[in-house]
Amino acid sequence: MNKLDQSTRPQNFGQFGGTVPMNVAVTGHRDLFPEDLQAIKLALAEYVKVLRNRFPHTPIRLLSGLAEGADQVAAEVALQEQCELVAVFPFPQTVYEEDFDNPRSLDAFRAMHAKAAQTIVVPAPANAGDLPRDLGYVRLGQYLAQHAQIVIAIWNGVVEQPLADGTLGILPGGTADLVRLCRTGVASEAADIISPPEVTHLAHLYARRRKPQAEPHRVPLTTGDWVEGQINAQTPTAEQIRAVLSAMDKFNEACVRMPREASNQSREWLTGKSPPAVCCAPCMSPLLTAFACADAASVKRSQQRTKAIKAISFMTALSVIAQQIYSGPDMRWEWLLAHIGLALLAFVAFLYFFRGNSPRETQYMDWRALAEGLRIQVFWHAAGVDKSVADYYQLTDRSDVNWIRHAIRNLRQCSGIDHLATDLKWVQDAWVSDQARWFEKKWPIHQRIFQRLGAVAKALLVSGMLLTLLTLAAHLGNAASETLNYLVLASGVSLLCSAIVKTYTHQMGYQEHCQRYRAMGPMFAHASQKISMALAAKDPGSAQPVVHSLGKEALSENAHWLRLHRQRQFDLDLG
Repeated sequence: MNKLDQSTRPQNFGQFGGTVPMNVAVTGHRDLFPEDLQAIKLALAEYVKVLRNRFPHTPIRLLSGLAEGADQVAAEVALQEQCELVAVFPFPQTVYEEDFDNPRSLDAFRAMHAKAAQTIVVPAPANAGDLPRDLGYVRLGQYLAQHAQIVIAIWNGVVEQPLADGTLGILPGGTADLVRLCRTGVASEAADIISPPEVTHLAHLYARRRKPQAEPHRVPLTTGDWVEGQINAQTPTAEQIRAVLSAMDKFNEACVRMPREASNQSREWLTGKSPPAVCCAPCMSPLLTAFACADAASVKRSQQRTKAIKAISFMTALSVIAQQIYSGPDMRWEWLLAHIGLALLAFVAFLYFFRGNSPRETQYMDWRALAEGLRIQVFWHAAGVDKSVADYYQLTDRSDVNWIRHAIRNLRQCSGIDHLATDLKWVQDAWVSDQARWFEKKWPIHQRIFQRLGAVAKALLVSGMLLTLLTLAAHLGNAASETLNYLVLASGVSLLCSAIVKTYTHQMGYQEHCQRYRAMGPMFAHASQKISMALAAKDPGSAQPVVHSLGKEALSENAHWLRLHRQRQFDLDLG
């Protein structure tokens, strides 16, 4: 849970207009040499420029504890480069300020904090009481490693140092400890015991410190040198984070270009024409705005996908028919030209929508999944469920859809539900009951479509087989060659159309959708009954586990849908 203290500026929430920001965190030494600061600032500013050039549609947000030294240097550069600054504290501000040694450093901290757009106090574990000082900083490191796509360590590379008991080890909550967390990963609280933790991309900027230490570097380094973590590096973690940030940037580009009318319509569909008070809370703004963009963009891509599949199938069928006519009844060159032209048109349309670095079909599926995740996050917040969808969605998938978890986590970061009034009745009406009715309405429709298309495909297949037998009989009866050619053409077209209809039915997933909708409908209906009982008993707290469990089930259903459609991505077969 992200607790926002009194200095939080809620008017900054949602300032990105639906786009997903990139989180960059900073850690490092407090005792930097003053003469090294300029070199560090130049290196950081250049790093920001590289990120902006690579991902031009993605705003950059710096997460910083604003401690003396590296934290404040990075914050200063972030503000100069017009990045959003988010202060992340291990304790409430009054407690945190006790760790500043002198009035000058405290004044510098307060001055920098005044420029932060938002303040987050990392939550303590439940029933933890007064946290030991070092455990608070350990929790801060865990938060930064979990919520940042990139962690910049302004660090001399020394891992172990003398501890309080006289032994050598990693100082809990120190820079080396956060570096370790980035490399080994931090397991989500919702992850099962065998799910591997997610590692964080680490960018190591070398910097000396005033405290004497034996440094591990064999080759002497100069302050401001990047030891590792350049975003363009050819390493597994760099490639992984580039894929995440590239997918975010494509989505952000679509958000920027999205007509306001389309996104407003999607938002109105979720909240209604008169949104409840819970939806007007500033901390809900980034979730709702991003949902509206994701929903509108996915609807647009869905319509394009359906039209493209129909057009490509139609052009492919016509191309094959023209080829069959040319090779049989009528060998005029116009039929050959029609065959080649239609095949080329189908191929170009296929490449445009279904292939490339970021095919539109993949965008449709990813953006639909993102919209669903954000929708569940909105309803969880509105019901008082203090959980992050990112901790439950696609935990076993570390591939192409990893960016969806990052995006939801970044958008939810602004949302602290401590200050958010709940509205369980709205959650029931706008989501649970409405979704139950939708599933109950949709599954018979998909069943009828599946049955009708199946009947058409079967009829065409039988017709093709009968025409084939008729062709054989005509051949044995010495029928005219022109008659045989037309019979061959008719049988071939019938079999072709049967295959196209069957492929279209399989591609659209009508049967699978029918089965899943039929199973989900009663689940939502039963959940609605439980919520009604909780409301009647004036015990909304007892309904929160219901909403939480229902959200997890919806996420699982959405993950299944995503995997199904990814496995069935449309392919072109002109054979």
